[in-house]
Amino acid sequence: MKNLMGFLVAIALAGCGGQAVGEPETAADTRSMLMERAAASERQGEALQAEQYWLAAWEQGEDIDVVLPPLLASCIRGGRLESALRHVERAGRLRPNDPAFLHLQAELLRALGRSEQAFELLYSRIEQVSLLPETVFLLGTLESSRGDEDAARQHWAKYLELAPEGPRASQARALIGGAS
Repeated sequence: MKNLMGFLVAIALAGCGGQAVGEPETAADTRSMLMERAAASERQGEALQAEQYWLAAWEQGEDIDVVLPPLLASCIRGGRLESALRHVERAGRLRPNDPAFLHLQAELLRALGRSEQAFELLYSRIEQVSLLPETVFLLGTLESSRGDEDAARQHWAKYLELAPEGPRASQARALIGGAS
């Protein structure tokens, strides 16, 4: 009976061109299916399952710029900041010259209570991150948390040079005037 069932499945697959019904035909189809399942899992509030689907799509070759934002969002919504950090570190290894990944990594380290590690990471690559306004603002925040208000003010002033109308401009102005 077992052999008969296997034989019937083989014939059914052969009749479908060797493809099971609903099974993706190409790598792009596979990635698309995984992305759809990830989004559906998100809608159902299944952040961990969504993370697994986003990660599978990435591992199947989905573009990092497409998959990383929702992957990180799933991790953060699910309270899995360490997992998000691992994904950002991996992305950073794939694009070592992309300062955005350094910024994300530092933000996650700070959120995990590892501000000193975030500070060291950014300062070790200061040439890369010094032109990103949000990272410069973060450096000011990290300097302030270390008690170096003068350095913090310098970073916030640099933020204002880079993004005078940026989303944190009014906050930077207030911090420059009120840091003490």
